[in-house]
Amino acid sequence: MTGALWLTAAGVISKFLGAFYRIPLARILGPEGVGLYQMAYPLYTMVLNLATAGLPVAISVLVARKSAQGDHSNALRIFTASFWLLFVLGLGATYLLYMYAEVLAVRILKDERAIYSLWAVAPAIFLASMMAAIRGYFQGYQQMMPTALSQVAEQLVRVGTILLLTIFLMDKGIELAAAGATFGAVTGGLAGLMVLLFLFYRWKGNLSFRSSVYHNEMIREVAMTRSEALQGKSSYLSLWKSLLLLSMPIALGGLVTPVMQTVDAVLIPRGLQLTGYTAPEAAAMFGEFSGMATVLIFLPTMVTGAVGSSLVPAISSAWSAGNQQLARENYVTALRLVTIISWPAAVGLAVLALPICTLLFHAPGAASSLTWLAPAVVFTAFYQVATAGLQGMGRTFFPVIALALGAFIKGAFNLWALPVYGLAGAAVGSNVAFGLAALMTVSYLHWRSPFGFSWLFTLFKPAVAATIMGVYAATMLPYLTDWLGPWPGLLLVVLSSGLVYLMTLLAVGGLRSSDLAALPRVGPKLAQWQRRFWGR
Repeated sequence: MTGALWLTAAGVISKFLGAFYRIPLARILGPEGVGLYQMAYPLYTMVLNLATAGLPVAISVLVARKSAQGDHSNALRIFTASFWLLFVLGLGATYLLYMYAEVLAVRILKDERAIYSLWAVAPAIFLASMMAAIRGYFQGYQQMMPTALSQVAEQLVRVGTILLLTIFLMDKGIELAAAGATFGAVTGGLAGLMVLLFLFYRWKGNLSFRSSVYHNEMIREVAMTRSEALQGKSSYLSLWKSLLLLSMPIALGGLVTPVMQTVDAVLIPRGLQLTGYTAPEAAAMFGEFSGMATVLIFLPTMVTGAVGSSLVPAISSAWSAGNQQLARENYVTALRLVTIISWPAAVGLAVLALPICTLLFHAPGAASSLTWLAPAVVFTAFYQVATAGLQGMGRTFFPVIALALGAFIKGAFNLWALPVYGLAGAAVGSNVAFGLAALMTVSYLHWRSPFGFSWLFTLFKPAVAATIMGVYAATMLPYLTDWLGPWPGLLLVVLSSGLVYLMTLLAVGGLRSSDLAALPRVGPKLAQWQRRFWGR
């Protein structure tokens, strides 16, 4: 819970800063400069993903196993091996991007001016690779605060660099100004790395005492028994092999979502044109579907994804120590948490789709797609947590198979449904893809582990509370917007609907005092309040 809150807070701050700087950046650079800036980033992220290749998760899994066994020297050795592996991979990727920047700019991006942006962003891959190693080490000990602090520091320095360099270099040419903006990834990466190195050298000797799993009495005896049996140290070669075996399926899984987005980009405009829309109309509708509705759908996954990231080392530590009961408790707690979060998010986005799309994007046409896409919030949350559970157990390949099958079905669904049902068919295809991936992953996890849970308590009660909240929101929206205006009325509906959901969830027994007690700092007081008024 604490780790998820740290990552969520950092994500919110980073997202806010990322949205804020784009307004002045667009005014400084203009559309042409922003286009040059945007050309470099997809290549940068793709090369970075290939360079890190899912290694941060693999590092956290292996470190968590060693920490649960009390073998902190080998946990540090795993970090050292992974750091040098990522050092070499990051340096090599930076060199290749720098050397082939001209080829990429001319032949792929079709604009030779983009070479300056590619040169400027190349060193960021090296810095991000080293950050990935340190973050994986901290996360293996379930310490998410260093990751969160480094993300905020990285984004603050990055945004400041972007704005300063674009203003300074604008007189020297738009291509250099765009390169100055992309160089923000380098200064931001350097700031994030400095924060991580500072915390690493400060906490390195105390991480074993900070590890919440290692201090849990339920696994202490198992951990001590196993640590006494450990002999010798693994070679760097064997550690690199273990890291790569764990990380490759995760890296492949990371490529599935871009593939699904590419499938949409290819098939949806073409399918809409087959129904009679012109090419510009189809492009505009696809923009509403992909650039607006889908963006809103995946905002809640920032929170549920943070829960999943925190769950991986927690499961790994308990599982490697032989404490399946603790691993199951961690999994069920995370699953209930994301269910409680995702249901009201899905219902709220569906019910309030029209005012949200109108006020945020001035695009009421995106509301229909948002309504149809809303169930994907719940499916994605389940998939994230089940995947985290499997990754913590070291079973990293099956989630890739499940999501790849979902992507295949999504493509087939688009081909069949788009000409008949339009964007509603594409949205249903997305729901089917993520729903199938979630069902397969959860079922496989339950088959391979004793991680069963009560579907009634976990899924049904939050769904009932979210439905009542949705009825309230739909009823009150016209009255409050007429009375207060569009923006204040919508804000009041959202806030009051959240309160209705919370009270209903307490009333139906979907939230208990033990759940509230798990919240950091304020949890025990909230639990006492609930027992006093609700008796649970």
